[in-house]
Amino acid sequence: MEKVTTGEASRFVFDEYNPNRDMRGNEAARVYFSDDNGQSWEWLWMNQLDIRRNIMQFGRHQELIKALDAYKKGDWVKGQFNHTMDAEAKKCLSTE
Repeated sequence: MEKVTTGEASRFVFDEYNPNRDMRGNEAARVYFSDDNGQSWEWLWMNQLDIRRNIMQFGRHQELIKALDAYKKGDWVKGQFNHTMDAEAKKCLSTE
């Protein structure tokens, strides 16, 4: 098992995962970051590739892992949403 880093705790903070943004194909994980040891903070939306690249550059930071896990849970939500939409579409197209 790979080590999850807890050092540099102030570098990243996972804030939220927005499934609506993800379903539209936009970055969906909002992550706060600090380049100056927590003196100032900025946030940005990240997609899974952004998160993985940050993990490669900065290590398996626990907040980045949380953001990546949120995408995995979001895939389940999207699958349920798509399944429901498919069933509704079938009802609308039914001639009975």
